[in-house]
Amino acid sequence: MNELLNRWLDENNLGKYKKVFDDNDVSFDLLDKLTEEDLRELSVSLGDRKRFFQAIEMEKSPVMVWGREYEDVDHAARSFSIIRDELKTVMRTQNVSCEKAIERCLEMYREHKKQRLAKYHPNPKLRTKSED
Repeated sequence: MNELLNRWLDENNLGKYKKVFDDNDVSFDLLDKLTEEDLRELSVSLGDRKRFFQAIEMEKSPVMVWGREYEDVDHAARSFSIIRDELKTVMRTQNVSCEKAIERCLEMYREHKKQRLAKYHPNPKLRTKSED
């Protein structure tokens, strides 16, 4: 099984086609080469074909973040040292632009770092109490 392909299908609400893609030797690197006819032959419904091509387009589309254009979401994530899957999850679940999702991810990272630093501060009086 192709884990990258399965994760991409799940991320785009197309997980029910994992077995179909696997049975037909479709791997992640072939996704952008599939045609409408290919998906029809794989018995992908009309709505899911639309979702499929929309997801493919999102993968390849340039995104603007604070006035700078990045070639795609992955490139933007790498530029800000954000985990790609976290960025895409925030974009999808909160229905926000790449720029807003980056802001939210960076806020989460800063908060996590602040909490971690407080827990292990060299001055015992400034350490936060451990919850474990």
